[in-house]
Amino acid sequence: MPSGIDPSAFATGPMEPPAPEERGFKDTAKVNPGYFTTLRMKFDLPAGVRAPQSYVRHCHILEHEDNDMMRPFVVTR
Repeated sequence: MPSGIDPSAFATGPMEPPAPEERGFKDTAKVNPGYFTTLRMKFDLPAGVRAPQSYVRHCHILEHEDNDMMRPFVVTR
């Protein structure tokens, strides 16, 4: 992975494609326990806004929000 931890040491099974209802353009992703999820995103910054810009991805499970599972990411281009 270009900007993160390589999960291959923790993966125990083959890659699986997303379920049909999880495919396509969306702003949420279902992540089951014990699974890795790969996201591909494209960001178009508004006119007049220059990179880099910081944003936050987060989980909607309250206990995760309370335990720092809201992680930052940076849009660089």
